[in-house]
Amino acid sequence: PATRLHDLCAERGVFTGETRDGYFVPDCSLVLPEFPPEAVRAAHQKLVRLRDFCHTTKKLRRELGGPPVFDLVDLLTEAEIETPEKIFVGEDFFTIDNDTRRVLRVHPPSRVRFRFKLPYAPGLRFSLAMHPQVWDKPGGDGVIFTVRAGRFVRTMKTVFERTLDPKRIESDRHWHEAVIDLSAWAGKRIHLELSTRTVDPARPDHNTVGFGFPIIVRR
Repeated sequence: PATRLHDLCAERGVFTGETRDGYFVPDCSLVLPEFPPEAVRAAHQKLVRLRDFCHTTKKLRRELGGPPVFDLVDLLTEAEIETPEKIFVGEDFFTIDNDTRRVLRVHPPSRVRFRFKLPYAPGLRFSLAMHPQVWDKPGGDGVIFTVRAGRFVRTMKTVFERTLDPKRIESDRHWHEAVIDLSAWAGKRIHLELSTRTVDPARPDHNTVGFGFPIIVRR
């Protein structure tokens, strides 16, 4: 009430007559024939996700004292991708412990290889997680996250590897932070590869995982 939007909705007769906390909450108080309830709910979820993402991004920038050198998600269109299904790799958003983060989704078995020039005193910062919607799904026996780096593809070496199994281990149902020192290649152009695979390679389904906020920073 007492807003132009409220008055406009009243003039057009689109109120249901029920009181809600907002116009675009899941149970919408508006009658909008061109927007079915499921579309309104989807729009509401996107708005909430965007709000949470902006909040988390601001928090990250405060921790870093400014923006990162670059975000790997922004470089995805330039990356080399090996995956059995195109949808397995892409930008996503995971919400875990009420913490929404932008994610480079790398569903196993997949690998994403970037090539770029590092700044001086470089580091790779990210967080690992499995999407909560698949925690109760069978298969995989855990996911192995691997990061490799090197001046040349044939000489890349593993600089990070970790296994998470949120389906069976409750303590794995959180964000898991990691920072990798890349100073061995400071100021140089390198290949950086992020990959995932399941412990049981015969059961990769229902293992949506990702690297949250994968960024290059100055340490």
